[in-house]
Amino acid sequence: PKTFQDAIYISRSLGVGLLWIDSLCIFQDSKDDWRHQSSNMADIYSNSLCNIAAAAASQASVGCFNERADDLIRPCTVSTKWKDCENGRYQICETQLFRRELPAGPLRTRGWVLQECLLAPRVLYFHKQQLWWECAELLACEMYPLRLPNDVFVDPAYRILHSIRHIKLSGNWEKLHLWAKIVESYMGCCLTNSEDKLVALSGIAKVMQRHLNSPYFAGLWGMSLPSQLLWQRAPHAPYLSRPHGYRAPSW
Repeated sequence: PKTFQDAIYISRSLGVGLLWIDSLCIFQDSKDDWRHQSSNMADIYSNSLCNIAAAAASQASVGCFNERADDLIRPCTVSTKWKDCENGRYQICETQLFRRELPAGPLRTRGWVLQECLLAPRVLYFHKQQLWWECAELLACEMYPLRLPNDVFVDPAYRILHSIRHIKLSGNWEKLHLWAKIVESYMGCCLTNSEDKLVALSGIAKVMQRHLNSPYFAGLWGMSLPSQLLWQRAPHAPYLSRPHGYRAPSW
Protein backbone atom coordinates (compact mmCIF):
# COMPACT_ATOMS: atom_id res chain seq x y z
CA PRO A 1 0.00 0.00 0.00
CA LYS A 2 1.08 3.58 -0.69
CA THR A 3 1.27 4.51 3.00
CA PHE A 4 3.74 1.67 3.59
CA GLN A 5 5.83 2.75 0.59
CA ASP A 6 5.87 6.33 1.85
CA ALA A 7 6.89 5.15 5.34
CA ILE A 8 9.84 3.26 3.82
CA TYR A 9 10.85 6.37 1.87
CA ILE A 10 10.61 8.53 5.02
CA SER A 11 12.66 6.05 7.07
CA ARG A 12 15.40 5.90 4.44
CA SER A 13 15.42 9.70 4.17
CA LEU A 14 16.01 9.87 7.93
CA GLY A 15 18.83 7.32 7.63
CA VAL A 16 16.90 4.67 9.56
CA GLY A 17 17.19 1.08 8.35
CA LEU A 18 14.52 -0.57 10.53
CA LEU A 19 10.78 0.02 10.28
CA TRP A 20 7.99 -1.53 12.37
CA ILE A 21 4.55 -1.85 10.76
CA ASP A 22 2.05 -3.71 12.94
CA SER A 23 0.17 -5.43 10.14
CA LEU A 24 3.42 -6.75 8.62
CA CYS A 25 5.39 -7.50 11.80
CA ILE A 26 2.55 -9.37 13.52
CA PHE A 27 1.09 -12.49 11.89
CA GLN A 28 -2.51 -11.40 11.33
CA ASP A 29 -3.93 -14.93 11.30
CA SER A 30 -2.08 -16.08 14.42
CA LYS A 31 -3.75 -15.43 17.78
CA ASP A 32 -0.65 -16.63 19.62
CA ASP A 33 1.66 -14.22 17.80
CA TRP A 34 -0.82 -11.36 18.21
CA ARG A 35 -1.14 -12.08 21.94
CA HIS A 36 2.65 -12.21 22.33
CA GLN A 37 3.39 -9.06 20.32
CA SER A 38 0.56 -6.99 21.80
CA SER A 39 2.04 -7.55 25.26
CA ASN A 40 5.31 -6.04 23.97
CA MET A 41 3.78 -2.87 22.50
CA ALA A 42 4.99 -0.70 25.39
CA ASP A 43 8.61 -1.66 24.77
CA ILE A 44 8.35 -1.55 20.97
CA TYR A 45 7.01 1.99 20.79
CA SER A 46 8.87 3.37 23.82
CA ASN A 47 12.20 2.30 22.34
CA SER A 48 11.49 3.58 18.83
CA LEU A 49 13.27 6.58 17.34
CA CYS A 50 10.14 8.21 15.93
CA ASN A 51 6.54 7.33 15.12
CA ILE A 52 5.44 8.14 11.55
CA ALA A 53 1.79 9.20 11.57
CA ALA A 54 -0.15 9.36 8.29
CA ALA A 55 -2.53 11.80 9.96
CA ALA A 56 -4.66 12.61 6.91
CA ALA A 57 -4.98 9.07 5.55
CA SER A 58 -8.27 7.26 6.02
CA GLN A 59 -6.76 3.98 4.73
CA ALA A 60 -3.40 2.50 3.76
CA SER A 61 -3.82 3.31 0.06
CA VAL A 62 -3.86 7.10 0.64
CA GLY A 63 -0.23 7.64 1.65
CA CYS A 64 1.56 10.22 3.76
CA PHE A 65 2.09 13.04 1.27
CA ASN A 66 -0.62 15.45 0.12
CA GLU A 67 -0.83 18.20 -2.46
CA ARG A 68 -0.84 21.55 -0.69
CA ALA A 69 -0.34 25.25 -1.33
CA ASP A 70 3.07 26.47 -0.12
CA ASP A 71 1.67 29.92 0.65
CA LEU A 72 -0.56 28.43 3.35
CA ILE A 73 2.39 27.20 5.43
CA ARG A 74 4.30 30.48 5.50
CA PRO A 75 3.88 32.73 8.53
CA CYS A 76 1.91 35.87 7.71
CA THR A 77 3.91 39.04 8.37
CA VAL A 78 2.90 42.67 7.93
CA SER A 79 4.86 45.93 7.96
CA THR A 80 3.21 49.02 9.41
CA LYS A 81 3.43 52.43 7.78
CA TRP A 82 2.04 54.73 10.42
CA LYS A 83 2.77 58.42 10.13
CA ASP A 84 2.38 59.32 13.79
CA CYS A 85 4.21 56.44 15.57
CA GLU A 86 7.12 54.02 15.26
CA ASN A 87 6.78 51.39 12.54
CA GLY A 88 7.80 47.76 12.61
CA ARG A 89 7.34 44.29 11.16
CA TYR A 90 4.84 41.99 12.86
CA GLN A 91 3.79 38.36 12.53
CA ILE A 92 0.10 37.48 12.44
CA CYS A 93 -0.56 34.32 14.50
CA GLU A 94 -3.61 32.14 13.89
CA THR A 95 -4.61 31.13 17.40
CA GLN A 96 -6.78 28.21 16.20
CA LEU A 97 -4.15 26.69 13.89
CA PHE A 98 -3.63 23.57 16.02
CA ARG A 99 -7.34 23.02 16.66
CA ARG A 100 -8.11 23.43 12.94
CA GLU A 101 -5.49 20.99 11.65
CA LEU A 102 -4.39 18.25 14.06
CA PRO A 103 -7.54 16.90 15.80
CA ALA A 104 -9.50 16.77 12.53
CA GLY A 105 -7.55 13.92 10.93
CA PRO A 106 -8.99 10.39 10.65
CA LEU A 107 -5.98 8.92 12.46
CA ARG A 108 -7.07 10.44 15.76
CA THR A 109 -10.29 8.41 15.76
CA ARG A 110 -8.50 5.03 15.88
CA GLY A 111 -8.17 3.41 19.30
CA TRP A 112 -4.85 1.65 18.67
CA VAL A 113 -3.20 4.89 17.54
CA LEU A 114 -3.44 6.58 20.94
CA GLN A 115 -0.87 4.41 22.68
CA GLU A 116 1.33 4.33 19.57
CA CYS A 117 1.59 8.13 19.70
CA LEU A 118 1.87 8.39 23.48
CA LEU A 119 4.52 5.72 23.95
CA ALA A 120 6.78 6.88 21.12
CA PRO A 121 9.33 9.50 22.21
CA ARG A 122 8.67 11.52 19.04
CA VAL A 123 5.81 11.72 16.53
CA LEU A 124 6.03 13.09 12.98
CA TYR A 125 2.52 13.88 11.70
CA PHE A 126 2.03 14.02 7.93
CA HIS A 127 -1.10 16.11 7.90
CA LYS A 128 -3.10 17.46 4.97
CA GLN A 129 -1.71 21.00 5.09
CA GLN A 130 1.74 20.57 6.63
CA LEU A 131 4.09 18.47 8.76
CA TRP A 132 3.70 18.58 12.54
CA TRP A 133 6.29 17.50 15.09
CA GLU A 134 5.61 16.47 18.68
CA CYS A 135 8.04 15.37 21.37
CA ALA A 136 8.49 15.73 25.12
CA GLU A 137 10.03 19.18 24.72
CA LEU A 138 8.00 20.97 22.07
CA LEU A 139 5.24 21.04 19.49
CA ALA A 140 6.18 22.48 16.08
CA CYS A 141 5.08 22.55 12.45
CA GLU A 142 6.38 23.75 9.09
CA MET A 143 4.86 27.18 9.64
CA TYR A 144 6.60 27.42 13.02
CA PRO A 145 9.58 25.01 12.82
CA LEU A 146 11.29 26.11 16.04
CA ARG A 147 8.26 25.99 18.33
CA LEU A 148 4.53 26.65 18.22
CA PRO A 149 3.88 30.21 19.48
CA ASN A 150 2.35 30.53 22.94
CA ASP A 151 -0.62 32.36 21.43
CA VAL A 152 -1.71 29.25 19.53
CA PHE A 153 -4.34 27.35 21.52
CA VAL A 154 -3.46 23.70 22.17
CA ASP A 155 -6.01 21.31 23.63
CA PRO A 156 -4.65 20.14 27.04
CA ALA A 157 -5.40 16.53 26.02
CA TYR A 158 -2.63 16.80 23.42
CA ARG A 159 -0.09 17.70 26.08
CA ILE A 160 -0.31 14.13 27.40
CA LEU A 161 2.84 13.12 25.50
CA HIS A 162 4.86 15.73 27.38
CA SER A 163 3.42 14.51 30.70
CA ILE A 164 3.97 10.81 30.12
CA ARG A 165 7.61 11.36 29.15
CA HIS A 166 8.16 13.18 32.47
CA ILE A 167 6.06 10.85 34.58
CA LYS A 168 9.03 9.96 36.85
CA LEU A 169 9.04 13.52 38.14
CA SER A 170 5.40 13.61 39.24
CA GLY A 171 3.61 12.37 42.35
CA ASN A 172 0.97 9.64 42.49
CA TRP A 173 -1.94 12.11 42.34
CA GLU A 174 -0.54 13.67 39.15
CA LYS A 175 -0.03 10.21 37.66
CA LEU A 176 -3.63 9.18 38.37
CA HIS A 177 -4.87 12.47 36.92
CA LEU A 178 -2.80 11.80 33.80
CA TRP A 179 -4.32 8.31 33.54
CA ALA A 180 -7.81 9.82 33.72
CA LYS A 181 -6.93 12.18 30.85
CA ILE A 182 -5.59 9.26 28.78
CA VAL A 183 -8.75 7.20 29.35
CA GLU A 184 -10.91 10.20 28.45
CA SER A 185 -9.06 10.63 25.14
CA TYR A 186 -9.17 6.90 24.49
CA MET A 187 -12.93 6.68 24.98
CA GLY A 188 -13.42 9.09 22.09
CA CYS A 189 -11.73 6.63 19.70
CA CYS A 190 -13.11 3.67 17.76
CA LEU A 191 -11.99 0.04 17.52
CA THR A 192 -12.70 -2.45 14.75
CA ASN A 193 -12.74 -5.33 17.25
CA SER A 194 -14.46 -4.60 20.56
CA GLU A 195 -12.39 -7.31 22.28
CA ASP A 196 -9.34 -5.07 21.78
CA LYS A 197 -10.73 -2.50 24.24
CA LEU A 198 -8.28 -3.22 27.08
CA VAL A 199 -5.48 -4.64 24.92
CA ALA A 200 -5.15 -1.43 22.87
CA LEU A 201 -4.50 0.43 26.12
CA SER A 202 -2.34 -2.22 27.79
CA GLY A 203 0.97 -0.72 26.65
CA ILE A 204 0.24 2.58 28.41
CA ALA A 205 -1.05 0.69 31.47
CA LYS A 206 2.23 -1.24 31.58
CA VAL A 207 4.23 1.99 31.62
CA MET A 208 1.98 3.53 34.29
CA GLN A 209 2.26 0.46 36.50
CA ARG A 210 6.05 0.75 36.59
CA HIS A 211 5.69 4.17 38.20
CA LEU A 212 2.52 3.74 40.29
CA ASN A 213 3.55 0.40 41.79
CA SER A 214 -0.13 -0.46 42.24
CA PRO A 215 -2.35 -3.42 41.21
CA TYR A 216 -4.13 -2.86 37.90
CA PHE A 217 -7.75 -3.96 37.52
CA ALA A 218 -9.15 -3.63 33.97
CA GLY A 219 -8.55 0.09 33.59
CA LEU A 220 -8.53 1.02 37.28
CA TRP A 221 -5.77 1.18 39.90
CA GLY A 222 -5.98 -0.53 43.28
CA MET A 223 -4.39 2.41 45.13
CA SER A 224 -7.39 4.60 44.27
CA LEU A 225 -10.14 2.14 43.40
CA PRO A 226 -13.10 3.77 45.27
CA SER A 227 -12.61 7.20 43.69
CA GLN A 228 -12.06 5.73 40.22
CA LEU A 229 -15.39 3.90 40.45
CA LEU A 230 -17.06 7.33 40.47
CA TRP A 231 -17.67 8.00 36.78
CA GLN A 232 -20.45 9.20 34.53
CA ARG A 233 -21.40 9.09 30.89
CA ALA A 234 -20.32 12.14 28.91
CA PRO A 235 -23.16 14.53 27.94
CA HIS A 236 -24.81 13.60 24.63
CA ALA A 237 -22.74 10.40 24.36
CA PRO A 238 -24.67 7.51 22.81
CA TYR A 239 -25.78 4.58 24.94
CA LEU A 240 -23.93 1.42 24.02
CA SER A 241 -25.01 -2.16 24.55
CA ARG A 242 -22.95 -4.59 26.56
CA PRO A 243 -20.39 -6.64 24.60
CA HIS A 244 -21.53 -10.13 23.57
CA GLY A 245 -18.57 -11.87 25.17
CA TYR A 246 -17.01 -11.20 28.58
CA ARG A 247 -14.45 -8.44 28.31
CA ALA A 248 -14.10 -6.93 31.78
CA PRO A 249 -16.05 -6.20 34.97
CA SER A 250 -19.13 -4.02 34.55
CA TRP A 251 -17.23 -0.80 35.28
